Amino acid sequence: MTRDIFAIFRRDGRELLRDRRTLFVNLVLPVLLYPLLVLFILQVAQLNAARPAEVPVVLAVDLPSGLLAPLQDLPASTAKPEAAMTKAMSAAQEGVAVREVAADAAGGWRAHGAALAESSPTPTQRAAACAALRAAGAVAALVLLPAEGTATPRLIMIADDASPRYDAARTTCERAAKSWRRGLSEASLKAAGLPTSVLDPVQVVFASTAPMAEAVRTRIAGAVPMLLVLMAVIGAFWPAVDLMAGERERGTLETLLVSPIRRRDIFLGKLLVVCCAGLASVVLNLLSLGVTTGLLASQLGGAGFDLGNLVAQGAGALALCAIALIPVVVALAAASLALAGFAHSAKEAQNYLAPLVIAVQMAAVPALMPQSGPSWALDLVPVTGSVLALKEALQAPRIPWGHLALSTAASVSLAVVLVAWASRLMDEERFRYPGLVRAGWGRFRRWGEKPAAPTGVEVLGLFAIAVAGVSMLGKPLMAAGPVAMVVGPLLLFIALPALLLAWLGDYQRKALFLVAPRPGQAIGALLMVPAAIGLSLSLGLLQGLIASPSELKGVEAQIQAIIRNLTTMGGLPLVLLCLAFAPAICEEVLCRSLLLAGFRRSLGPVWAVALTAFLFAALHMSPWRFAPQMALGVLLAVLTLRSGSLVPAILVHAGHNGLMVAAAVLADQEPWKGYQPWLVQHINVVAASGALVAILAASWGWRLISQPKASAPV
Repeated sequence: MTRDIFAIFRRDGRELLRDRRTLFVNLVLPVLLYPLLVLFILQVAQLNAARPAEVPVVLAVDLPSGLLAPLQDLPASTAKPEAAMTKAMSAAQEGVAVREVAADAAGGWRAHGAALAESSPTPTQRAAACAALRAAGAVAALVLLPAEGTATPRLIMIADDASPRYDAARTTCERAAKSWRRGLSEASLKAAGLPTSVLDPVQVVFASTAPMAEAVRTRIAGAVPMLLVLMAVIGAFWPAVDLMAGERERGTLETLLVSPIRRRDIFLGKLLVVCCAGLASVVLNLLSLGVTTGLLASQLGGAGFDLGNLVAQGAGALALCAIALIPVVVALAAASLALAGFAHSAKEAQNYLAPLVIAVQMAAVPALMPQSGPSWALDLVPVTGSVLALKEALQAPRIPWGHLALSTAASVSLAVVLVAWASRLMDEERFRYPGLVRAGWGRFRRWGEKPAAPTGVEVLGLFAIAVAGVSMLGKPLMAAGPVAMVVGPLLLFIALPALLLAWLGDYQRKALFLVAPRPGQAIGALLMVPAAIGLSLSLGLLQGLIASPSELKGVEAQIQAIIRNLTTMGGLPLVLLCLAFAPAICEEVLCRSLLLAGFRRSLGPVWAVALTAFLFAALHMSPWRFAPQMALGVLLAVLTLRSGSLVPAILVHAGHNGLMVAAAVLADQEPWKGYQPWLVQHINVVAASGALVAILAASWGWRLISQPKASAPV
């Protein structure tokens, strides 16, 4: 009997060990995944800790110096040398900006305070006080009402409890009021010789003014997007398993494949079902969340709570969440179907999709951090950018349209790439029959023809590595000097991963455009430089119309500081090397070689040009340079496709950056300063002449680049 037990043990154990993919997914992958995800959460927390803190404003009405002093001194007295992670995870940071109200406006605030100090102020009184706070740009107002008859003075805190900074303001005001009241108590006790238990000199009243619907929406702003994303991936999980691995087990998938229907259409039909399931999960959970929140708030808020008001206040924001999450749901559905299609059985498919659920959950966790918020770098991170932008939309008084647009565009790009990649898997034999022996990948391929270029999913992962490296790991290089600060991230996180993927994948150099240009193409590229500069300058001026002068001056000041530091170290040659040639070579290797080739293989040339230009502009992480960078990216991608070589794009990119930087350097030197008044006086003539020269040079350069017609890379 023991022999039989061990025989079965050896048999089943050997069979389990043969399933190397399942062992990798369940044992090896979590060991690799969890440290990376925890590091990601830490880096997100540090990025949010570096965001400038918005200090809440508190209005002071008739406050004595004994209360103003601790209120103004609290930020300095309570400041602690906390680490970035501690600051990011803290619920509220103390400290307020105190603004004393003028004597002519104090009467209105005293009236608001007297009305709200009553036992049951009316909704009209609350709304009037809340509107006054928001009109003054304040979170709270401290009003000291004098004693009437034998009553004690009352300190009224009129607060906008729907503000994201309400908790910080209340914490600081409570500490200041407590300190002041303690001082009054001690003085009174000392004069009267009475114990502390018999005296309470001030009655402190905290009057909430915002509608409860807004307050509730602010408190749950971080949890709602995270829950919706999790429900979306769970809603797409089981349909994907059943429609791919389940059908393969039941034997109906082969019957479907031999039907007179395009295999890509079969996949897209299944994808539509999974998307509908995911979206239905999002919508149903939105409704359930709304009803649950209403019931909970009605129990906590008492008879004065209005469920209809909650629905009216949150309906628009929740609808915005549902719309913004559509591309995220489509991307998750495509990824779920693709992963389930590689599995032999439903059990194996569940093993494949479990890490996807974990990864999505960890990517959505930053929304629960109290001080987390959207940034131009995090907007590019799938799932994370969307949930943080939606959290800000639910929490802030104004909707962050810029962050919503960038995060949604990034999600749409991811969805397009994943759908295009996954829909073509049906044409591959290894996907239709996963039981076949795997051939391997890149230099590790054992048999079969190697692909000429990477897939769109591969290069999208490469871009994610580049963005993560620049935004999270590039900070230590800033302390190593201006050269390392500029060139270090380009070499380590942009060029090196791209070259490593090209070498490991063993792709064809012609498919990656890594070939020498034909005679005359280099001259044609140099002739295209004036057109690139004109396009960049014109779009930069147009985009500058929607930006505030202070924001533009901040961006310009940063660039000028870098240029001055490099000029001091090595003059104009070092500036050109760091800001023209290094970015041109490194960014083109990533964007116009790997990204363009991968998207062209998966999506075709039109989508490849558009997505490459969008990611190229997003890589610079500057919203005020987005439009000119994207236009330049379109031009460089088209030049690369028409010429079949990466060299023309590098020359145009280097010429564009070099002339712009050289102009900035020479503008501060003699004798060039003497020509500036003349240039300003004749700017129209100079601009018209420059445009004419750029058009003529570009037309000539275009002919040199595109003739004779280049053979398309395979």
